[in-house]
Parts: sequence; structure tokens; C-alpha cells
Amino acid sequence: MTYVALIGTLFLVWFVLVLLFTPALNYHVRDRVPVDSPAFLHLLQSTCQASLHDGNRVEIFTNGDAFYPAMLEAIRGAQASINLECYIFQPGRVGSEFIDALAERARAGVVVTLVVDAIGFNDKTWLSGTGTFHSEDLHVTERYTRVDKDRIDYEVTMEDPKVLTKPWKLTSSLMLREGTRLEEYICAENNLDPARYEQLLKAGVKITR
Repeated sequence: MTYVALIGTLFLVWFVLVLLFTPALNYHVRDRVPVDSPAFLHLLQSTCQASLHDGNRVEIFTNGDAFYPAMLEAIRGAQASINLECYIFQPGRVGSEFIDALAERARAGVVVTLVVDAIGFNDKTWLSGTGTFHSEDLHVTERYTRVDKDRIDYEVTMEDPKVLTKPWKLTSSLMLREGTRLEEYICAENNLDPARYEQLLKAGVKITR
């Protein structure tokens, strides 16, 4: 116990010294530096505490007309793995092109992982099952990994500092059974179907199995 106390005391002394005497980094940039000048690279290194290496290349795309084709070209040329993160993924021509490109690479043996990072929830839904409520600070990160043509590994991490004491992670595998059809499901806040179903039930229409 004496050694443990001594080690703990030395650690606390070291931690206090680090806090008191480590020089603070000044991230404030006084003068604007053109992005195409050599000084801009030095500015990035000094403010971000990052090392830049020769041979790297960065290309800036300003809108979807520019970066969607570039992303699709990179996906179609992938040989080992694809990691794609998106915030909003909606049906449409562009979304279909991405799905087709990802599916083609998955069929070719490339490991495809789609990350969906979502915030901006209200507190009117449940996380998983009845009673698993959350607040408006909910942060959900979903990972879809295509293992083979019949299996997708699914992993979701839910974080909510107002409700959960630590991140809550769930994992499962989504299996494609021969002869089944995958149907699209969109959970919309303004869902009118429940009210319509209630009206049908009151009218005596048999809509249950």
C-alpha cells in the first residue's frame, strides 16, 4: 500500500506541474494567409500540431456537382476497403448511384462500411423497445459493414449525456434470405398512417392478419 500511495502522490505532483508549466498554444491567426502560398502549410503545422509529409495531395470541392463524381470515382476504384460517412442519405438519382457503386465493390470482394452519424433528435421516440427514452441530446452512430452478399453486420452506438451514463452499443447481423424482398422503411415524425389505420378499424375494415 505504501508503494501505491507513493506512486499516486508522484503522479499527482507530475500532473499539477504539467498543468501549471506547460506552455499554452496560441491558435489565433493575426494575418490572413493565402491557401496557395507556402506559408499556409507552415501555418497548418503550427496551429494543428500536425506534420505534413511530401507527396500528399488535397483537392477542394465546393459543391455536390464537383464532389459527388469524385466520390463515386474513388469508390469504383477501391481495391481493399471503403469507409463512407454521411449525415443525410435520401432516395434519388445520386443516392442510387452511390448504392450501385458500393454494391458493385462489395460484390467484387471489397469490404464496404457505411457510417451514419445522426444528431438533431427530439425526445418523442424510443431507442430500442418500449420505455427506452432519450433526450434531445441523443447522438447515434450506425455502422453497416457488408460482409458478403447475404450478410451485413450492423453496429449502433447511442450517446445521451442526459439519460445514459455511458455509450450504449448494440450489434446484430442483417441476413438476406433467398426469396425475400427488402422493403424500405422511413420513420417520419409526421406519420399519418396510424390515424388512418384507426379510422379503418373504427369503420370495421379488417386490416389485421
